Amino acid sequence: MLGIAAQQVRYWPIADYAANKTASGNFMTGAQWQPGTHKIGVMVGDGFVLYNADDGTASSARTVKAGMAVHTFRADGTAVVLGLPKGRGSDVGTEHILMRLS
Repeated sequence: MLGIAAQQVRYWPIADYAANKTASGNFMTGAQWQPGTHKIGVMVGDGFVLYNADDGTASSARTVKAGMAVHTFRADGTAVVLGLPKGRGSDVGTEHILMRLS
C-alpha cells in the first residue's frame, strides 16, 4: 500500500499495516510503485528519485523540469512517464516525457 500526505510518502505491506514506513522530503504529487520491484518513484523538488521500500535507500535524483509529476511506469518497469500540466483555460494539456531507467 502507498499513501501520500504532507510531504511524506508512507508505505507498508498489505499483510502488516503496523509495519508502515515513511520517506520524508519535498515531495510533489504522483508517487507510484515501480512494477516488478519494491521501489517507489517520487518527485523530490525537480528530481525523480526511486526509494527502495525494503531498506529505505534512495537513488540519486535525476533532474527534470520543475513541476513534473510521476504519472505511471511502463508495465515492465524499465521507464517512467512524467507529466507537466501546460496551458490555461480551454487550451490545456499535459506535456509527457518517457524517461528510461537503468
